[in-house]
Parts: sequence; structure tokens; C-alpha cells
Amino acid sequence: APSSGYAYSYQYPWEDIFTVVHWDQRGSGRSIPDGGVPVRTMTVEQMLVDAIEVVDHLRKRFDQEKIFVIGKSWGSQLGALLAKRHPEMLHAYISIGQTVSWRENFEESRRLLIELAEQRGDWNVVDSLLSAGDMPTPSDLDSYWHWIRTVQSPLYGYGKYWHAQNSPGAIPGRMIVTALMSPDMTLSEIYGFIGGDAADYVSHLFTDDAHYNFNLHDLGYEFDVPMIMVIGRHDWVTPVTVARAYFEKVQAPYKKYLELDHSAHMAGLYEEPGQVFKMLVTDALPLTQRESHDVTPVLIESNAD
Repeated sequence: APSSGYAYSYQYPWEDIFTVVHWDQRGSGRSIPDGGVPVRTMTVEQMLVDAIEVVDHLRKRFDQEKIFVIGKSWGSQLGALLAKRHPEMLHAYISIGQTVSWRENFEESRRLLIELAEQRGDWNVVDSLLSAGDMPTPSDLDSYWHWIRTVQSPLYGYGKYWHAQNSPGAIPGRMIVTALMSPDMTLSEIYGFIGGDAADYVSHLFTDDAHYNFNLHDLGYEFDVPMIMVIGRHDWVTPVTVARAYFEKVQAPYKKYLELDHSAHMAGLYEEPGQVFKMLVTDALPLTQRESHDVTPVLIESNAD
């Protein structure tokens, strides 16, 4: 789910300071060419190679030795891998809703939801979550998706995906209205963002073992690049408890943790965007002073959920 069609609603202030670049990853948004994308290329490694190519292109185009990268949700998997593999390309890696471990995130999300549902007496929710059993492997894709939907569906009603929502249906409604008001998207492009073949590409990506087994703990806690982590206090999609515990172990030349009090998984974009803008100016921008640049810093934001 690329954010480039919606980002105008929060990123205008960023553009006073940064050159902001959005990357629609292969199989999404404007990056679905005529004829589609070969599904065999929908792998984590290929996405990472794409990310490196995009970053290198921007460094050359804007005559920058380093740029900033923001990775949100799924994009935070790529962002962390990029920061590990090519720290020399980045002023800093900035994560919003960091995925630490694919399976650990889901199990912690389920644990938190069961605890909350028990407090509220929502016993149907408790029974549904408990009876879901262990996460299936993507080899049985129907069972795998059914399990994910079962575990994640209560997040929306409890405000743990988008904290300031009135109902589960408020999220797609807001997104569609925001897209319809976009200053640079046609109706056909809006359809491309919410329809088309994107779901098939995502399904294929999720069958990749590197995605299913993604676990930052296995890669160690040392980063050779500054790291800034932003997360909503109510985020149980990429659970704040998991992200906070991981960040405490991170070793980096500079690190900053920003937990937003009134946000969930949409932290910093559609919830409390001013807090992220403040962070970009007061915490991220000074990191460019490590080197002297005469041109505007470049920041790239990868896919949001």
C-alpha cells in the first residue's frame, strides 16, 4: 500500500526543509507497468536490491553522499535491512512502526488483544483469538491469510491500528477521501492504488521464507548508522512493546526513540504528523552536519501499510 497518493495531507511542511521522494515499490501504485510485474520477482531480496538502486539513483541525481530513509511497517523491514547492508548511504535510518519479527509481532499482538478483550468482557473475541492456534506457514496461503485476518481484525475496533477512528470502516473511508482530493492523482491512478493486481503481488511476497522468517534479533543489534524510531503508544500492529524492547538493545552512533501518546499504527502520518515534522527538523536534520553539503537533504519514504 504505497503512501505517495495520500502523503500530501501531511508532508507539505517537510518540503520546506527536504526534497521528499516517494517510492512505489514494484507491484504497487505507479510501479505496476503495462503487462504487470513477474510474480517470481516478488521477494524480499529483490525488494532490497530495488531499494538500494533507488537510493543510489537519488544520491547521484541530487549529488548527495548520503540521504535519509524512512521505512514504515513493511517498509521498516526493508529500511532496517538497508541500514544493515549499506550504512554508508544514509545520514540516518528512521523507522515508523518498526517490524521487529514477523511472527513475534503477531503473537504479541494476539496476547495484548486477549488481555484487553478479557478486561472488556468481549468473550467472543477471546475465543476467536485463542482458537486460532499457531500461525500457519504460507505454503497453505488460504489458511495463512485466514489466520492473519482472525488475529488482526480486533485491532481496528479497539483503535490499535488507527487510534483516532470512530469505527473499523473509518480507515478505508478516510483513505479514499484523501486520495480523491489528491492534487496529482487521476481516478485511474487511484484505482491502481486500491485495486488491480496489488493483492496478488503481496500474496506472493508473503510466501517468501525471508518474509515469513524475518527477525531483526537474528541480525544483531549493532547499526553503523544513526537510528530514529517513531511508534504510536497504541500500536498493536507492530506492537509498541516489541519495538521498545528491541530499541533498548540497539547500539548505534546516535539513536532516538519517539513514542507518540495519541497514535497507533498510523503514527506520524495521519496521527500526530506535527510530532514527526518536529523530529525531522530537531533530531534528524542536525545529523547532516557530520558532513558538509551545499544542496537540500533528500529523504525517501518507503511503503506505508
